[in-house]
Amino acid sequence: MITKHISSGTIIADVFRDLNISGSNWVMNAIEWISFGLAELGGSYHTELVNEELEVSNYRVRIPCALHCLREVIYNNAVLPKYNTINIEDGSIADVEFWNDMSPLYIKTSFETGTIKLYYYKLATEFDKVLNIHTPLIPEDGLMKVRIFLQEYILMKYLGRGGKHPVRQFEEVRQGVYRPGGYLHKAKNSINFPSLSDMGMVTRIFNKWYSDIDRMETVTFNLK
Repeated sequence: MITKHISSGTIIADVFRDLNISGSNWVMNAIEWISFGLAELGGSYHTELVNEELEVSNYRVRIPCALHCLREVIYNNAVLPKYNTINIEDGSIADVEFWNDMSPLYIKTSFETGTIKLYYYKLATEFDKVLNIHTPLIPEDGLMKVRIFLQEYILMKYLGRGGKHPVRQFEEVRQGVYRPGGYLHKAKNSINFPSLSDMGMVTRIFNKWYSDIDRMETVTFNLK
């Protein structure tokens, strides 16, 4: 379990400083993109099962930024099926409400308005006083490679939505993120299998262990 984190604001500040993205209208979307980037890194984060009531408007509802894995959707005190339901007896489409595949930022529903309850596994978050919303926390283990990956991931999402950069192009950034040995691959390895230099406690344990072995003149194994 990872217990030490840094804020999403730190990653966004990195992007402003290092990647020269103009304007600030991408910042709120970047909170969602950081969540998606963390999800792509895998399940190495501390999560908790929570539920939250959300209001549907115009057949959709915005995904909570801390959502790691959606468990179920409740509507009118019943589990809402994904897609429409097929009648087993005659193959007809049942006339029931349902929810649809998630877009990058929204869950779509078959009804225009209403209240749904999401049960989902939630990433660690904190309240950002500047942005005035809860934002995902970034695990500290393997931090440098994770920070670089998230910066590039945000830039990829920004360019993919039509944003412009003076030097970088979408396809070049996308390949850098996803190619074998790319930013995603390195960040996954770093956080799931931290090097000894990333794990000070383990390094200290190993150093002490080897020192103890060096002080032993002989090691005897009693085999029976």
